[in-house]
Amino acid sequence: MGNSNNKKTTFKKDKYKEKKIYKLKNDGKNKEKKENTTYNKYSEISPKNEKKENTTYNLSEISPKNEKKENTINYNYTKTTPKNNNNLDIYLKSDLVNDSYAWRQFTNTFTTFKSINNLLFLIYSTETKSIICYDLNREKKYTEIKNAHSNHCINLRHYLDTINKRDIIMSLFDYNDLKLWDAKNFECIIYLPNINKNGYVFSAYLLRDNNINYIITSNYISGQNLAEPVKIFGLNGDLIKTIKNSDETTLILDNYFDKNLSKNYIITGNYNHVKSYDYTSNTIYHKYFDSKNEKIHSDIIIKSDESIIKIIESCNDGYVRIWDLHSGLMLNKINLEIYSNQYSLCLWDNQYLFVGCLYKIVLVDFQENKIIRVYNQKDNPLTMEKVYLSKYGECLISQGMGKDQIKIWLINKK
Repeated sequence: MGNSNNKKTTFKKDKYKEKKIYKLKNDGKNKEKKENTTYNKYSEISPKNEKKENTTYNLSEISPKNEKKENTINYNYTKTTPKNNNNLDIYLKSDLVNDSYAWRQFTNTFTTFKSINNLLFLIYSTETKSIICYDLNREKKYTEIKNAHSNHCINLRHYLDTINKRDIIMSLFDYNDLKLWDAKNFECIIYLPNINKNGYVFSAYLLRDNNINYIITSNYISGQNLAEPVKIFGLNGDLIKTIKNSDETTLILDNYFDKNLSKNYIITGNYNHVKSYDYTSNTIYHKYFDSKNEKIHSDIIIKSDESIIKIIESCNDGYVRIWDLHSGLMLNKINLEIYSNQYSLCLWDNQYLFVGCLYKIVLVDFQENKIIRVYNQKDNPLTMEKVYLSKYGECLISQGMGKDQIKIWLINKK
Protein backbone atom coordinates (compact mmCIF):
# COMPACT_ATOMS: atom_id res chain seq x y z
CA MET A 1 0.00 0.00 0.00
CA GLY A 2 1.08 3.57 -0.54
CA ASN A 3 2.88 5.75 1.95
CA SER A 4 1.40 9.07 3.06
CA ASN A 5 4.88 10.66 3.17
CA ASN A 6 5.60 9.70 -0.45
CA LYS A 7 8.62 7.72 0.67
CA LYS A 8 9.36 4.66 -1.40
CA THR A 9 9.06 1.40 0.48
CA THR A 10 10.83 -1.55 -1.05
CA PHE A 11 10.55 -5.25 -0.35
CA LYS A 12 12.62 -8.13 -1.58
CA LYS A 13 11.06 -9.58 -4.68
CA ASP A 14 10.99 -13.13 -3.34
CA LYS A 15 8.51 -12.08 -0.68
CA TYR A 16 5.76 -11.41 -3.15
CA LYS A 17 5.93 -14.39 -5.46
CA GLU A 18 2.72 -15.92 -4.05
CA LYS A 19 0.66 -15.73 -7.21
CA LYS A 20 -0.72 -19.27 -7.04
CA ILE A 21 -4.31 -19.72 -5.91
CA TYR A 22 -4.71 -23.00 -4.08
CA LYS A 23 -8.07 -24.62 -4.75
CA LEU A 24 -7.83 -27.95 -3.01
CA LYS A 25 -10.05 -30.69 -1.75
CA ASN A 26 -10.10 -30.90 2.02
CA ASP A 27 -9.41 -34.62 2.32
CA GLY A 28 -6.75 -34.25 4.99
CA LYS A 29 -4.43 -36.65 3.18
CA ASN A 30 -1.71 -34.20 2.25
CA LYS A 31 1.07 -33.51 4.68
CA GLU A 32 1.57 -30.13 6.26
CA LYS A 33 3.86 -27.72 4.44
CA LYS A 34 5.59 -25.24 6.73
CA GLU A 35 5.31 -21.54 5.94
CA ASN A 36 7.75 -18.99 7.32
CA THR A 37 5.07 -16.43 7.96
CA THR A 38 3.35 -15.15 11.05
CA TYR A 39 0.13 -13.32 11.70
CA ASN A 40 -0.88 -11.23 14.65
CA LYS A 41 -4.25 -9.59 15.16
CA TYR A 42 -3.97 -5.83 14.89
CA SER A 43 -4.34 -4.23 18.29
CA GLU A 44 -6.64 -1.27 18.81
CA ILE A 45 -5.09 2.13 18.09
CA SER A 46 -6.36 4.84 20.39
CA PRO A 47 -4.90 6.96 23.17
CA LYS A 48 -5.87 5.87 26.66
CA ASN A 49 -6.99 9.26 27.84
CA GLU A 50 -10.62 8.59 28.63
CA LYS A 51 -11.59 9.83 32.08
CA LYS A 52 -13.59 7.56 34.37
CA GLU A 53 -17.13 8.65 34.95
CA ASN A 54 -18.72 9.12 38.37
CA THR A 55 -22.50 9.22 38.02
CA THR A 56 -25.01 6.92 36.34
CA TYR A 57 -27.64 4.39 37.38
CA ASN A 58 -27.32 0.76 38.37
CA LEU A 59 -28.81 -2.13 36.45
CA SER A 60 -30.54 -3.31 39.61
CA GLU A 61 -32.72 -0.18 39.39
CA ILE A 62 -34.09 -1.24 36.02
CA SER A 63 -37.09 -3.54 36.01
CA PRO A 64 -38.14 -5.18 32.72
CA LYS A 65 -41.70 -5.35 34.06
CA ASN A 66 -41.90 -1.57 34.20
CA GLU A 67 -40.44 -1.06 30.76
CA LYS A 68 -42.99 0.35 28.32
CA LYS A 69 -43.48 -1.69 25.19
CA GLU A 70 -42.40 -0.05 21.97
CA ASN A 71 -44.98 -0.31 19.23
CA THR A 72 -42.92 1.51 16.63
CA ILE A 73 -39.22 1.78 15.84
CA ASN A 74 -37.59 5.19 15.79
CA TYR A 75 -35.71 5.64 12.52
CA ASN A 76 -34.31 9.08 13.33
CA TYR A 77 -31.17 7.96 15.17
CA THR A 78 -32.21 9.76 18.34
CA LYS A 79 -30.79 8.87 21.72
CA THR A 80 -32.44 8.38 25.09
CA THR A 81 -30.51 9.32 28.20
CA PRO A 82 -30.96 8.20 31.84
CA LYS A 83 -31.39 10.85 34.50
CA ASN A 84 -27.89 10.38 35.90
CA ASN A 85 -25.30 10.75 33.16
CA ASN A 86 -21.69 9.85 32.69
CA ASN A 87 -19.63 12.20 30.58
CA LEU A 88 -18.94 9.72 27.78
CA ASP A 89 -21.36 10.35 24.93
CA ILE A 90 -21.30 9.93 21.14
CA TYR A 91 -23.34 11.36 18.31
CA LEU A 92 -23.87 10.23 14.76
CA LYS A 93 -21.69 12.21 12.35
CA SER A 94 -22.69 10.70 9.01
CA ASP A 95 -22.59 7.68 6.77
CA LEU A 96 -18.94 6.92 6.15
CA VAL A 97 -19.45 5.29 2.73
CA ASN A 98 -22.41 4.81 0.40
CA ASP A 99 -21.93 1.33 -1.08
CA SER A 100 -21.40 -1.01 1.88
CA TYR A 101 -23.55 -4.09 2.26
CA ALA A 102 -23.81 -6.59 5.13
CA TRP A 103 -25.31 -9.89 4.11
CA ARG A 104 -27.44 -11.45 6.86
CA GLN A 105 -26.88 -11.02 10.58
CA PHE A 106 -23.21 -11.79 11.18
CA THR A 107 -20.42 -10.07 13.10
CA ASN A 108 -17.14 -8.78 11.59
CA THR A 109 -18.99 -7.41 8.54
CA PHE A 110 -16.10 -4.94 8.16
CA THR A 111 -12.65 -4.49 9.64
CA THR A 112 -10.29 -1.57 10.25
CA PHE A 113 -6.51 -1.76 10.56
CA LYS A 114 -3.34 0.27 10.50
CA SER A 115 -1.13 -0.90 7.64
CA ILE A 116 2.59 -1.56 7.70
CA ASN A 117 2.94 1.83 5.96
CA ASN A 118 1.13 3.51 8.86
CA LEU A 119 -2.12 4.18 6.99
CA LEU A 120 -5.52 3.53 8.53
CA PHE A 121 -7.86 1.48 6.36
CA LEU A 122 -11.43 0.25 6.40
CA ILE A 123 -12.20 -3.00 4.56
CA TYR A 124 -15.82 -3.74 3.65
CA SER A 125 -17.88 -5.58 1.06
CA THR A 126 -20.55 -4.41 -1.40
CA GLU A 127 -23.79 -5.79 -2.75
CA THR A 128 -22.02 -6.44 -6.07
CA LYS A 129 -19.65 -8.86 -4.25
CA SER A 130 -16.63 -6.56 -4.34
CA ILE A 131 -14.17 -5.81 -1.51
CA ILE A 132 -13.39 -2.13 -0.92
CA CYS A 133 -10.29 -0.77 0.79
CA TYR A 134 -11.08 2.74 2.10
CA ASP A 135 -8.50 5.23 3.42
CA LEU A 136 -10.06 6.50 6.66
CA ASN A 137 -7.85 9.54 7.23
CA ARG A 138 -7.95 10.72 3.61
CA GLU A 139 -11.67 9.87 3.43
CA LYS A 140 -11.54 8.26 0.00
CA LYS A 141 -11.55 4.86 -1.66
CA TYR A 142 -8.06 3.35 -1.93
CA THR A 143 -8.77 0.31 -4.10
CA GLU A 144 -11.51 -2.15 -5.06
CA ILE A 145 -11.44 -5.88 -5.81
CA LYS A 146 -14.32 -6.40 -8.21
CA ASN A 147 -16.10 -9.76 -8.19
CA ALA A 148 -14.01 -10.87 -5.23
CA HIS A 149 -16.50 -13.59 -4.35
CA SER A 150 -18.99 -15.90 -6.02
CA ASN A 151 -21.57 -14.89 -3.40
CA HIS A 152 -21.97 -12.19 -0.76
CA CYS A 153 -19.28 -11.78 1.88
CA ILE A 154 -20.07 -12.91 5.43
CA ASN A 155 -16.98 -12.06 7.45
CA LEU A 156 -13.82 -9.93 7.08
CA ARG A 157 -10.73 -9.94 9.29
CA HIS A 158 -7.21 -8.49 9.16
CA TYR A 159 -3.85 -10.02 10.13
CA LEU A 160 -0.34 -8.62 10.15
CA ASP A 161 2.40 -10.79 8.64
CA THR A 162 5.40 -9.42 10.50
CA ILE A 163 7.96 -11.70 8.81
CA ASN A 164 7.03 -10.85 5.21
CA LYS A 165 5.97 -7.32 6.17
CA ARG A 166 2.50 -7.38 4.67
CA ASP A 167 -1.15 -7.11 5.66
CA ILE A 168 -3.46 -10.05 5.08
CA ILE A 169 -7.24 -9.87 4.67
CA MET A 170 -9.38 -12.94 5.30
CA SER A 171 -12.85 -13.10 3.74
CA LEU A 172 -15.63 -15.66 4.18
CA PHE A 173 -18.40 -15.99 1.59
CA ASP A 174 -21.14 -18.29 0.35
CA TYR A 175 -21.40 -19.76 3.88
CA ASN A 176 -18.58 -22.23 3.26
CA ASP A 177 -15.67 -20.71 1.29
CA LEU A 178 -12.63 -18.73 2.44
CA LYS A 179 -10.03 -16.54 0.74
CA LEU A 180 -6.83 -14.87 1.93
CA TRP A 181 -5.71 -11.66 0.20
CA ASP A 182 -2.36 -9.89 0.16
CA ALA A 183 -3.39 -6.30 0.94
CA LYS A 184 -0.38 -4.85 -0.88
CA ASN A 185 -1.84 -5.64 -4.30
CA PHE A 186 -4.98 -7.57 -3.28
CA GLU A 187 -3.93 -10.76 -4.97
CA CYS A 188 -5.62 -13.92 -3.72
CA ILE A 189 -3.15 -16.08 -1.80
CA ILE A 190 -5.43 -18.95 -0.76
CA TYR A 191 -8.84 -20.11 -1.92
CA LEU A 192 -10.33 -22.73 0.40
CA PRO A 193 -13.75 -23.96 -0.85
CA ASN A 194 -16.33 -26.33 0.66
CA ILE A 195 -14.88 -26.32 4.16
CA ASN A 196 -17.78 -28.16 5.80
CA LYS A 197 -20.04 -30.83 4.32
CA ASN A 198 -22.80 -30.63 6.92
CA GLY A 199 -22.92 -26.99 7.89
CA TYR A 200 -21.87 -23.39 7.41
CA VAL A 201 -18.72 -21.43 8.21
CA PHE A 202 -19.58 -18.13 9.90
CA SER A 203 -16.22 -17.41 11.52
CA ALA A 204 -12.54 -18.10 10.81
CA TYR A 205 -9.20 -17.09 12.26
CA LEU A 206 -5.45 -17.30 11.62
CA LEU A 207 -3.36 -18.77 14.40
CA ARG A 208 0.43 -18.88 14.71
CA ASP A 209 1.92 -21.81 16.56
CA ASN A 210 5.69 -22.44 16.65
CA ASN A 211 6.16 -19.94 13.81
CA ILE A 212 3.75 -21.83 11.55
CA ASN A 213 0.45 -20.30 10.51
CA TYR A 214 -2.86 -22.13 10.46
CA ILE A 215 -6.43 -21.31 9.46
CA ILE A 216 -9.14 -22.16 12.02
CA THR A 217 -12.74 -22.50 10.83
CA SER A 218 -16.03 -22.79 12.72
CA ASN A 219 -19.09 -24.93 12.04
CA TYR A 220 -22.74 -23.90 12.22
CA ILE A 221 -25.43 -26.53 11.65
CA SER A 222 -29.20 -26.45 11.27
CA GLY A 223 -31.92 -29.04 10.95
CA GLN A 224 -30.91 -32.69 11.06
CA ASN A 225 -27.35 -32.19 9.80
CA LEU A 226 -24.55 -33.81 11.78
CA ALA A 227 -22.15 -31.40 13.47
CA GLU A 228 -18.52 -31.16 12.38
CA PRO A 229 -15.62 -30.13 14.62
CA VAL A 230 -13.58 -26.96 14.44
CA LYS A 231 -11.00 -27.53 11.70
CA ILE A 232 -7.37 -26.50 11.36
CA PHE A 233 -5.88 -25.99 7.88
CA GLY A 234 -2.36 -25.23 6.77
CA LEU A 235 -1.70 -22.27 4.50
CA ASN A 236 -1.40 -24.68 1.59
CA GLY A 237 -5.03 -25.71 2.10
CA ASP A 238 -4.37 -29.12 3.70
CA LEU A 239 -6.53 -30.20 6.63
CA ILE A 240 -4.05 -30.55 9.52
CA LYS A 241 -6.34 -31.65 12.35
CA THR A 242 -9.69 -31.15 14.01
CA ILE A 243 -10.32 -29.97 17.58
CA LYS A 244 -11.62 -32.81 19.76
CA ASN A 245 -15.10 -32.47 21.29
CA SER A 246 -15.83 -29.31 19.27
CA ASP A 247 -18.49 -30.90 17.05
CA GLU A 248 -21.33 -28.55 17.93
CA THR A 249 -22.94 -25.45 16.49
CA THR A 250 -20.43 -22.58 16.62
CA LEU A 251 -21.17 -19.06 15.41
CA ILE A 252 -18.05 -17.17 16.47
CA LEU A 253 -14.49 -18.17 17.35
CA ASP A 254 -11.27 -16.49 18.39
CA ASN A 255 -7.90 -17.40 19.83
CA TYR A 256 -5.54 -16.12 22.51
CA PHE A 257 -1.81 -16.73 22.88
CA ASP A 258 -0.68 -16.68 26.51
CA LYS A 259 2.96 -15.47 26.45
CA ASN A 260 3.58 -16.53 30.04
CA LEU A 261 2.55 -20.12 29.34
CA SER A 262 3.60 -20.12 25.66
CA LYS A 263 0.24 -21.65 24.81
CA ASN A 264 -2.51 -21.03 22.28
CA TYR A 265 -6.14 -21.23 23.32
CA ILE A 266 -9.09 -21.43 20.94
CA ILE A 267 -12.32 -19.88 22.19
CA THR A 268 -15.67 -20.80 20.64
CA GLY A 269 -19.08 -19.21 21.04
CA ASN A 270 -21.48 -22.14 20.79
CA TYR A 271 -25.23 -22.47 20.90
CA ASN A 272 -25.64 -22.75 24.67
CA HIS A 273 -22.22 -21.90 26.10
CA VAL A 274 -18.67 -20.70 25.49
CA LYS A 275 -15.71 -23.11 25.48
CA SER A 276 -11.93 -22.88 25.34
CA TYR A 277 -9.49 -25.47 24.02
CA ASP A 278 -5.81 -26.07 24.66
CA TYR A 279 -4.45 -26.05 21.11
CA THR A 280 -1.30 -28.08 21.93
CA SER A 281 -2.96 -30.93 23.83
CA ASN A 282 -6.11 -30.73 21.66
CA THR A 283 -8.37 -30.95 24.72
CA ILE A 284 -11.16 -28.89 26.27
CA TYR A 285 -9.67 -26.32 28.64
CA HIS A 286 -12.85 -24.84 30.16
CA LYS A 287 -16.57 -24.70 29.56
CA TYR A 288 -18.02 -21.31 30.50
CA PHE A 289 -21.62 -22.09 31.36
CA ASP A 290 -24.10 -19.99 33.31
CA SER A 291 -27.61 -21.41 32.94
CA LYS A 292 -29.85 -23.42 30.64
CA ASN A 293 -31.38 -20.13 29.47
CA GLU A 294 -28.33 -19.27 27.39
CA LYS A 295 -28.77 -19.04 23.64
CA ILE A 296 -26.47 -18.55 20.65
CA HIS A 297 -23.38 -16.42 21.41
CA SER A 298 -22.72 -13.79 18.76
CA ASP A 299 -19.53 -11.91 19.63
CA ILE A 300 -16.37 -12.39 21.71
CA ILE A 301 -13.66 -10.00 22.92
CA ILE A 302 -10.53 -11.33 24.63
CA LYS A 303 -8.79 -8.83 26.88
CA SER A 304 -5.64 -9.14 28.95
CA ASP A 305 -6.13 -7.22 32.20
CA GLU A 306 -3.00 -7.48 34.38
CA SER A 307 -2.91 -11.11 35.55
CA ILE A 308 -6.45 -11.95 34.37
CA ILE A 309 -7.34 -12.88 30.79
CA LYS A 310 -10.98 -11.92 30.28
CA ILE A 311 -13.45 -13.34 27.79
CA ILE A 312 -16.21 -10.80 27.16
CA GLU A 313 -19.10 -12.34 25.23
CA SER A 314 -22.60 -11.35 24.15
CA CYS A 315 -25.54 -13.73 24.10
CA ASN A 316 -29.04 -13.61 22.65
CA ASP A 317 -30.55 -14.40 26.06
CA GLY A 318 -30.06 -10.72 26.93
CA TYR A 319 -26.84 -10.89 28.95
CA VAL A 320 -23.21 -9.91 28.46
CA ARG A 321 -20.91 -12.14 30.50
CA ILE A 322 -17.25 -11.69 31.47
CA TRP A 323 -15.22 -14.80 32.28
CA ASP A 324 -11.74 -15.59 33.57
CA LEU A 325 -10.12 -17.59 30.76
CA HIS A 326 -7.90 -19.66 33.06
CA SER A 327 -10.16 -20.30 36.06
CA GLY A 328 -13.40 -20.64 34.13
CA LEU A 329 -15.17 -18.44 36.69
CA MET A 330 -17.69 -15.74 35.77
CA LEU A 331 -16.38 -12.31 36.76
CA ASN A 332 -19.39 -10.22 35.78
CA LYS A 333 -22.85 -10.52 34.26
CA ILE A 334 -24.60 -7.54 32.69
CA ASN A 335 -28.38 -7.71 32.33
CA LEU A 336 -29.63 -6.19 29.06
CA GLU A 337 -32.80 -8.28 28.73
CA ILE A 338 -34.98 -5.21 28.23
CA TYR A 339 -33.03 -4.44 25.03
CA SER A 340 -33.41 -7.95 23.56
CA ASN A 341 -30.89 -9.65 21.24
CA GLN A 342 -27.18 -8.81 21.37
CA TYR A 343 -25.08 -8.78 18.19
CA SER A 344 -21.75 -6.96 18.54
CA LEU A 345 -19.37 -5.65 21.20
CA CYS A 346 -16.84 -2.82 21.23
CA LEU A 347 -14.52 -2.23 24.19
CA TRP A 348 -13.78 1.40 25.04
CA ASP A 349 -10.88 2.37 27.32
CA ASN A 350 -11.03 -0.68 29.62
CA GLN A 351 -14.18 0.56 31.33
CA TYR A 352 -16.94 0.98 28.80
CA LEU A 353 -18.63 -1.40 26.43
CA PHE A 354 -20.79 -0.58 23.43
CA VAL A 355 -23.29 -3.40 22.89
CA GLY A 356 -25.18 -3.72 19.62
CA CYS A 357 -28.73 -4.82 20.48
CA LEU A 358 -32.01 -5.06 18.60
CA TYR A 359 -32.31 -1.63 16.90
CA LYS A 360 -30.14 -0.05 19.61
CA ILE A 361 -26.58 0.63 20.72
CA VAL A 362 -26.32 0.39 24.51
CA LEU A 363 -23.36 2.04 26.28
CA VAL A 364 -22.42 0.23 29.51
CA ASP A 365 -19.91 0.85 32.28
CA PHE A 366 -19.08 -2.86 32.62
CA GLN A 367 -16.88 -2.38 35.67
CA GLU A 368 -19.78 -0.88 37.61
CA ASN A 369 -22.63 -2.74 35.86
CA LYS A 370 -24.23 0.54 34.84
CA ILE A 371 -26.03 1.48 31.67
CA ILE A 372 -25.04 4.98 30.60
CA ARG A 373 -26.94 5.67 27.39
CA VAL A 374 -29.08 4.04 24.74
CA TYR A 375 -28.91 5.08 21.07
CA ASN A 376 -31.81 4.10 18.84
CA GLN A 377 -30.87 2.63 15.46
CA LYS A 378 -32.44 2.09 12.06
CA ASP A 379 -31.09 -1.45 11.95
CA ASN A 380 -29.35 -3.99 14.17
CA PRO A 381 -25.68 -3.00 14.79
CA LEU A 382 -23.85 -6.09 13.56
CA THR A 383 -20.29 -4.79 13.87
CA MET A 384 -18.71 -1.95 15.88
CA GLU A 385 -15.06 -0.89 16.10
CA LYS A 386 -13.15 1.91 17.77
CA VAL A 387 -10.62 3.87 15.72
CA TYR A 388 -8.53 7.01 16.15
CA LEU A 389 -8.69 9.43 13.20
CA SER A 390 -6.38 12.42 12.76
CA LYS A 391 -9.36 14.65 11.91
CA TYR A 392 -11.80 13.63 14.65
CA GLY A 393 -9.86 11.80 17.35
CA GLU A 394 -11.55 8.77 18.92
CA CYS A 395 -14.49 7.47 16.88
CA LEU A 396 -16.92 4.59 16.80
CA ILE A 397 -17.72 2.93 13.48
CA SER A 398 -20.81 0.73 13.15
CA GLN A 399 -22.75 -1.18 10.51
CA GLY A 400 -26.25 -2.64 10.39
CA MET A 401 -27.68 -5.31 8.15
CA GLY A 402 -28.25 -5.06 4.39
CA LYS A 403 -27.84 -1.61 2.87
CA ASP A 404 -27.59 0.15 6.24
CA GLN A 405 -24.33 2.00 5.60
CA ILE A 406 -21.19 2.01 7.74
CA LYS A 407 -21.55 5.00 10.05
CA ILE A 408 -19.10 7.15 11.98
CA TRP A 409 -19.86 8.34 15.52
CA LEU A 410 -17.90 11.11 17.25
CA ILE A 411 -17.47 11.93 20.93
CA ASN A 412 -19.88 14.60 22.09
CA LYS A 413 -17.59 17.03 23.94
CA LYS A 414 -19.54 19.16 26.36
